[in-house]
Amino acid sequence: MKNRRDFIKKLGIGSFFAGITPFFNTPLLANFTKKKPLCDATTADAYGQGPFYTANAPQISNNMLASNSEPGDRLVISGTVYTNDCVNPISGALVDVWHADDQGNYDNVGYNLRGTLYTDSNGNYMYETILPGKYPLTPTQNRPSHIHLKASAAGHNNLTTQVYFENDIDIAADAAASITSGTYDATDRIISLTQNQTTG
Repeated sequence: MKNRRDFIKKLGIGSFFAGITPFFNTPLLANFTKKKPLCDATTADAYGQGPFYTANAPQISNNMLASNSEPGDRLVISGTVYTNDCVNPISGALVDVWHADDQGNYDNVGYNLRGTLYTDSNGNYMYETILPGKYPLTPTQNRPSHIHLKASAAGHNNLTTQVYFENDIDIAADAAASITSGTYDATDRIISLTQNQTTG
């Protein structure tokens, strides 16, 4: 049991705590569950925003980052943006999200699988997308599946990071996802996925 990962999954300015929110009949849910009080600043990713960031992404409509026709396993990600004290949620925080399609390709011409959203009055956010595919770094190594997030809010430090997924076989060899201590510790940004049992 990886208790540390079960405590909290942090994604943002101070911390993003997230819980399962089965708004959609989709197979996979990001499982960011706060099990007990823990307040560590969310770490930035060693790769930063990476080479595939595109500025001025449009606002996500109807919580759908990926259209219904987008190939891939559907994924719902939800959470709450808190200040560094892990107590006060931040309303109106801007969350910029981007990732590859299920074949590991980024849309570098348009804005497919790129978008922004604002947290609600309780600091909550949620979007539906697909599980990103992988792309090769070398002939023998892929980047693990990951989602980029950039969070910002007036009066708070900005943060650019990436989240990875538990049991991904490419994490161990990845120069960013496998870091387990220090400024870029990715341990609490490796999140679990839970099958959604909602039907109908």
